[in-house]
Amino acid sequence: MTTDYEEQNYWNKRYETEREFDWYMDFETLYPFIRTTLNPNDKILNIGCGNSSFAFDMLQYDYKFVTNIDISDVVINKMKDKYKKYPSLEFFVQDTRKLTFSDSSFETIIDKGTLDTLICGKEGDDDVDSMMKEIYRILKPGGKFILLSHAPDERRLEFFQRDYFEWNVKHQEIQRTLPDNRPAVHYLYIASKNLN
Repeated sequence: MTTDYEEQNYWNKRYETEREFDWYMDFETLYPFIRTTLNPNDKILNIGCGNSSFAFDMLQYDYKFVTNIDISDVVINKMKDKYKKYPSLEFFVQDTRKLTFSDSSFETIIDKGTLDTLICGKEGDDDVDSMMKEIYRILKPGGKFILLSHAPDERRLEFFQRDYFEWNVKHQEIQRTLPDNRPAVHYLYIASKNLN
C-alpha cells in the first residue's frame, strides 16, 4: 500500500489544522538513548521537523545550533513564527531527497519518521535512497546520523549498507509503555560516517 507522504500537498493540508505532534517520542524520552552521541556545540539538523517541539526541547538541554527542515511550507512558516524569539533555531523548507546544504555541513542529523514516511510512497526505495545519499553528503566525516524508526533492523539496515556508503551502524530496540498504558516498540539506529 502506498501513500502520498512524499508529497508536499499532503503535509501542507495536514499541517493547516494539526496541533503540535511528536512522531514516535519526544526529545526528553529519546535523550537517554542518544545523550552520549550528541555534543552541545554540534551543528544539528532535524529533518522532517513538522510541528513538534523537539528542536525547542533540544535548546533547553543546551544544544545551541539546531536547524530544522520540512517539506511543508505551511508548517515551516508556523514554526518560524512560533519560535521567532530563538534565533539559534532555524527553519527551512527543504525536501530531504534534494537538499541545498553544502557538503559536510552538519555534525549530527536526526530523523524521527521521515525515512519511514518516504518508504511508504510510490517510489519508496528510490526516495529513501535519495534521502540517504543527501544525508551522507551533508554529514561531516565522523558525523552521526540518528534514525528513530518503527521498523526493525531487517527492514532498515539495508539502506545503510549500499555500496556507496561507509557507515558504522549501531542499533537497538526501545520498548516502553505509552501514557495510555499501550506498549510501544521503536528502533534506534546510530550511524557514524567513515572519517575518509
